Amino acid sequence: MKRVIYITTFILTMVIISCSNEEKVELLPNYVNLYVNGAQSITISEDITDPIEADILLTYMVDKTTTLKFTLINNDNGILRVENNIVEIAKDQNNGKLKIYSENKNELIQNQDIYLKMESSDNSRLVMGNQLKIEVLPVTIPETPDEGETEPNTPEPPAKEEKI
Repeated sequence: MKRVIYITTFILTMVIISCSNEEKVELLPNYVNLYVNGAQSITISEDITDPIEADILLTYMVDKTTTLKFTLINNDNGILRVENNIVEIAKDQNNGKLKIYSENKNELIQNQDIYLKMESSDNSRLVMGNQLKIEVLPVTIPETPDEGETEPNTPEPPAKEEKI
């Protein structure tokens, strides 16, 4: 009987020790990175007509279908718009795409930096990696000189010297 109690106590002690030594597995963050043609920034003209196709790349594949919501920062004047700011990443995938369009307002008088970033997600492991920088250049309209004026930076022809 003493032996049975000893063996039972030993087994229970080993079970308790093995349970308390289990390592906690901590999940690493899954970074959301945004690119256009592999670059983290792009420069466009305000009057661009083709969409900008942004690539969404996650560090790891998601274990369930995940929804991401994107927003444009420093776009208060509505120069750009995102075609569909909500993107679904399917289970066992780590990428997606979204399109950004210029509204062709032709209002800019200087360059404007606009940033695309993830606003929210239904997956708590997802965190913003890099934002996509979009530098928008104003549309330049060439100025025409007034009648009788010469074009700027056009040198006057040299005067001919007369011999006497």
